[in-house]
Amino acid sequence: MYVYLGSLASDLLMLGTPHQPTDSEPHMVKWIMWVVGFVATIAVTGYVTQVAKKALNQSFAKKRNQP
Repeated sequence: MYVYLGSLASDLLMLGTPHQPTDSEPHMVKWIMWVVGFVATIAVTGYVTQVAKKALNQSFAKKRNQP
């Protein structure tokens, strides 16, 4: 996720500089792939967080029920 944010910051800093791409089609494909990748990263992070939270809660529940 930090890589995506760093890439976004880098692209935003390039605005208004002479280093911008001249052909907009590859640039648009790059942005679409960036957005799809970022959304997928957020989705997977959320899913893994839910699975880990459930596993921790089950583990704590088992420990509470043991004498």
